[in-house]
Amino acid sequence: MATKVLVFESDNAFATELRSELGKLGCATTIVDDGNVGLQAAATERPDLILLSIELPRMNGFSVCNKLKKDPTLREVPLIIMSSESSEETFEQHKKLRTRAEDYVHKPIAFGELMRHIQPFVPLTGGDAGEGEGGIVVDDEVQIDDSVAMSRPPAGISGAPRALSNHPSHPSLRAVDAEVDAFAESAFGRLTGSDPPAPPVQPTSARPSVKPPPSVHPAPMDAYATEEPPLARPQSARPVSAPIPESARRDSGSLAAARSAELEHAAERESAKSAELAREVERLRRDNERLSGDLDSMSRSVESAGRGAQEAEDNVGRLQRELEELRGKLATAGKSGGVSAREFLELRENLNRKDKEILQLKETVSRRDKELIESRDRTLGLERTKQEGDDKILAVERQLADVREKNEALAADREQAKKITEETRAKVQKLHGELEGKSREIDELRARHAEEIARSEATLADIKNEMGESWAKRLDDAREEHRRELDLAKEEHGKALEQATLQKQREAERVQRDHEAALREETQRGARERERAVAEREAELSEQYATELASRQQEHQDELAAVRAEHARQLDQASTTRQADLQAAERAAGDRLAVRERELERQHTVAIAAITVTKDQELAQKDQALADAIREKDAMLVAVERDRDERIASVQSERDQQIARLERERAEQIQAIERDRDTLVAALEQDRESTVAAVEAEKNRHIAALEAERDQKVAAAERDRDEKVAAAIAERDQRVGAVERERDQRVADLERIRTTELAEAGRQLEERLASQKAEHEGAMASLQASHGAMVEELESDRDERLLRMTRETDELRATATSGQQRIASLETEVARTTDAFATLAIQKREADTQNAARITALESELAAAAQRQGDVDRELLGARERIATLENDLGDVKTELDALKRRLSFETGRANRAFAKWEEDRVSLDRAKDALAMVLAQIEDAEARSID
Repeated sequence: MATKVLVFESDNAFATELRSELGKLGCATTIVDDGNVGLQAAATERPDLILLSIELPRMNGFSVCNKLKKDPTLREVPLIIMSSESSEETFEQHKKLRTRAEDYVHKPIAFGELMRHIQPFVPLTGGDAGEGEGGIVVDDEVQIDDSVAMSRPPAGISGAPRALSNHPSHPSLRAVDAEVDAFAESAFGRLTGSDPPAPPVQPTSARPSVKPPPSVHPAPMDAYATEEPPLARPQSARPVSAPIPESARRDSGSLAAARSAELEHAAERESAKSAELAREVERLRRDNERLSGDLDSMSRSVESAGRGAQEAEDNVGRLQRELEELRGKLATAGKSGGVSAREFLELRENLNRKDKEILQLKETVSRRDKELIESRDRTLGLERTKQEGDDKILAVERQLADVREKNEALAADREQAKKITEETRAKVQKLHGELEGKSREIDELRARHAEEIARSEATLADIKNEMGESWAKRLDDAREEHRRELDLAKEEHGKALEQATLQKQREAERVQRDHEAALREETQRGARERERAVAEREAELSEQYATELASRQQEHQDELAAVRAEHARQLDQASTTRQADLQAAERAAGDRLAVRERELERQHTVAIAAITVTKDQELAQKDQALADAIREKDAMLVAVERDRDERIASVQSERDQQIARLERERAEQIQAIERDRDTLVAALEQDRESTVAAVEAEKNRHIAALEAERDQKVAAAERDRDEKVAAAIAERDQRVGAVERERDQRVADLERIRTTELAEAGRQLEERLASQKAEHEGAMASLQASHGAMVEELESDRDERLLRMTRETDELRATATSGQQRIASLETEVARTTDAFATLAIQKREADTQNAARITALESELAAAAQRQGDVDRELLGARERIATLENDLGDVKTELDALKRRLSFETGRANRAFAKWEEDRVSLDRAKDALAMVLAQIEDAEARSID
């Protein structure tokens, strides 16, 4: 199955190249230039790999990455971010987020290099595809990089102004999608809005490493002197700078010490707060562990209660089966009528015992149900308490993480302050030493000047006494010495200017040499790639020709073999059918074979010639196509070289223009720094206050709304639960009353049935006795009529039999009466027992059904209430997390604002120091000029004086 690749790319040329090269590897590539369309495509058909370009027209690529990584079905898809404008710091900050990508690359990038980033996530065959045109791509890349590098101003000239610029250089990144969440916007809206990287915005789970930004490092203090000295002056006539007051040194040292002490106090306060939070976390964890133990014990008790209830249910079922067996025995005994009194009493005892056991088991089941409900209530309470403890632990851990981050930031600030203090002290000491040296030079100059004045006065005094020629000679010597000193100063100034100009020329020549070397290397690489492509194409054509020729020869051999086989078969048939004409047939077959072989040889020769001609023509066409391709490559290479030369010329001219422009803009930017600083500080302060107020108001409003919603849901759930419990209890009471009324009605019906059956049984017994008596009397009459003779003899026997039959009749009557009484009592007991058992069974079934329904309803209500409570808790937790995220964002904004303030302060200090140094140099130069003017004036006065 083809690998599905989804590419977010607005550059049509690069997208076409990706589609072509990935298609060669068997990938199904989908190209989109809109973020929303790409998200819909990814949701419709899940890709195996996503290549995401940050520079999209209508949605920022970081927003697309955030949405893709928040989608449960797409978060596991490998995602590679590509960008031509984002810096490495932006990538490093995005890697710290939970919605980070798997890899990050800078554009322009060759396909082979991109394949090395793709292979660890989606293994594709032919990883070196796309190398054939790599030379041209790399050449373009080098030219673009060189042009960017040549157009970039020197760090010492434009570093400070660019660091404070508010104008974004990438307009396409300002339109951040409105649907992206606040975190991604706050994290990357400022990062991609301008060239200089902002301080890192850290997520809640990552600890920021507070480092000074690269453009705020105090190292390039002398960049102004090395790149563009304000005013070069000769070493021998170096002016004396104004002395730095001792109060300024004390103020700078005291400010650094106060800043260091403030940082130390803040670090101590944060450490104490961190320790207190750590103790609170430990206490909450102990409470959480205790609640977990209680919850486990309650769970075990609930499980044991459930097992006991199950055992009770099993016992009830067993007793019901035994009751059914006893009923069967009673029914069998009632039908047979041969049950003894002992067995009947045993059955009664068993029934009573079973009734007691059933009642006990019902009580046990009720008690277990009650214990189970209470245990579940306690379990829910413990779970709620445990969840609250977990929430407290999470909140305290967040506070602890914030405190630790603040501690780390304070420690980094303290280390930075210490470093700045040490550097300031070293600079103060160095300046103090320079001040002492300057003071000594001033003293020496003053002494030398005093000596020169004294010598001049002595010379003038001597001149008055000596001849005019010696005076004129001395005056000429003094003028000559003054001119030599002026020439020496001018020469040293010119040397300094020449040295600075030569250094700039050497730097430009070095950049040009590097560019030319890179171009030569890329040209050679393109030639090698072209030669390798030609060789590979020739080898491919040769191999194809040899393969096709071998296949044609094999086909010819197969055809010959088939013809020979057909000939052999025909020979066999001819030998079997025409044995007599064997020799003639063999000669004819030989002739035909020879003709066929000659024909096949001729066809083979013609086919070989045709194939050779065709292959020669195809080879000529391919050679012509290859030559055309080579000519196109040469023309393309010539065009690339011409474009390269034009770019070099344009870059050089642009470089000269930018150098001139930067030299003009430098003074304007120094003046604009203070205005931008004040404006930016005021705007940031106002934005910070409004953001803090809005975040606090939103947080309080959201917390109040969530708490009110939670209370309403909990109250509604409790009311719903109480109403359902009351309804279930009322329904149970109604069902119990109905069952009791039905039981009384059934008992009355059974009593009427029993009375009717007893009356019927007595009537049947009387009828049987009357029928037996009538039969007996009939028998006696017949005996008397038929056996009159025997009456006499049988009277005695008759009397005896009559007496015996009378006694037997009395006995039968007594037996029948006792049997009827016993049957009546047994039927009564059986009916009562059956009714009782039936009533109990019905009541038990109904009670079990009601209890099961009630338990099920209560469990479902409890589960629903627990689910609602869980939803409310999750919503509350989500709200707290959002509040924590907003607070973290607020802290990040504050940290960023503080860092920006420190950066502004540092850059302002640098600018002020540079401006002060420039002012001091200018003042010193003016003083030197004034001193020279005074000396010249004194010399001219001395010359103008007369000898007298």
